[in-house]
Amino acid sequence: MTFWNADFDNRIKKRIVCNTTTLAANNTTASVDIFELTGSVYVTRLWGIVTTVISTNIDAVHLRLDDGSTQVTMTGVAGVDISAFEAGSLLTKELIATGLLIISQADQPRLSEPNSTAAMPGFTDSCYVANPAATTDIEVRFSTTDAPSSGAIEWFAEWVPLSDDGNLAVSS
Repeated sequence: MTFWNADFDNRIKKRIVCNTTTLAANNTTASVDIFELTGSVYVTRLWGIVTTVISTNIDAVHLRLDDGSTQVTMTGVAGVDISAFEAGSLLTKELIATGLLIISQADQPRLSEPNSTAAMPGFTDSCYVANPAATTDIEVRFSTTDAPSSGAIEWFAEWVPLSDDGNLAVSS
């Protein structure tokens, strides 16, 4: 296979896509589309940076794939609590799909590293395949008791296409 996405010495060029999402809901569980997936892609890094302070009751935050009828969890469904997180707080996908998002609140200096010398450092690579018959999105799902909730996260994904139609773009 010839990679049309390789540089002069045949290293695969990684691409980065970013999208800012607003966590706006009214005393409910909600999903917000982040990225639209087409074909097959290999995601090497997926992270979010809080850009607007999160309101006080945002929990069960997790990521999943959704094609409108089937949802596939990307991080633990129990989710994490990001209530009142400050701008600059970090969320990263570092574990397998059953693992929670890793959070680093920006209320003080923080270091994020493996919890043992045997642990894999940093981000977890994952392959994603879209449903060709439906729009498939990576979405953030959360629960809130706020009426309404508020806050924003700028999400980033570093990725490469695996199929000819492989693409990761800002959700429409």
